[in-house]
Amino acid sequence: MYVATVVLIVACALQVGIHWLRTRSVNKMHLVSGWIARSSFGGLTLIIHDTAFIRVEFSVVNWLFAAAFSAAACGAASATAR
Repeated sequence: MYVATVVLIVACALQVGIHWLRTRSVNKMHLVSGWIARSSFGGLTLIIHDTAFIRVEFSVVNWLFAAAFSAAACGAASATAR
């Protein structure tokens, strides 16, 4: 599981890096859900040696997106309105 976590973190970093090299911009979705969240939770998994962090990361990211879209639906200003 730890090797897969390292591969996931490296793949997400490569995805963001290659996208930046090709377009000279970074997609916020790739940056937040891919690189920052997976690096944070994956790093915790590797440091603490507990796979619960990487398993819960997907749920946390989905809850954050749900909260952002719910706030946008209620009329709050959000990044999705731009």
